[in-house]
Amino acid sequence: MIYLAPNVWYNQAKWQKDFMAVKETKNKGVSADYLKKHLNSTDENKSHAYLILLGLKVCDTEPLLKNIEGGIPYSAFNRFQKYFEMTAGELAELLQISVRTLQRRKTAGKFEPKESDRLVRLSRVFWKALELFEGDFDGAKKWLSEKQAGLGNLRPIDFIKSETGAKEVENLIGRLEHGVFS
Repeated sequence: MIYLAPNVWYNQAKWQKDFMAVKETKNKGVSADYLKKHLNSTDENKSHAYLILLGLKVCDTEPLLKNIEGGIPYSAFNRFQKYFEMTAGELAELLQISVRTLQRRKTAGKFEPKESDRLVRLSRVFWKALELFEGDFDGAKKWLSEKQAGLGNLRPIDFIKSETGAKEVENLIGRLEHGVFS
């Protein structure tokens, strides 16, 4: 067991096995069944499972931070875009970068650290929505795009642009999972 943060532990062998499976399916893409398996997992720690949406093999906080600092590969953007069937322009807006900057990142093959952090944040919130909708990509995307009373009748997807907003969306998802509909 490896310690990540207060009350957060994970079985390193289990995660290595899971991320090796992601590596093996990299060229084919990870199936919805594979993602649903992780969504329904009863592991003690699923805190970094959202990285599967980006095709990242990182399963520990320290390597994740190093990956962000070094720049997340552009292929992570493509994978996320494929899963959620969003246009490059829609995702660029969520990452707060222009389409022209996105083209430069594609040429460079990776994102800048701040952009990488935003992409990881986006993945984390979408994963939480997937958990709420039990692996239903369309349901999660629709919910994130519709006005929610728990967010002052604003769209969750508009909150994701900042860490504070993303935490508000995650808190709302947590309340909904526990039956608190405030």
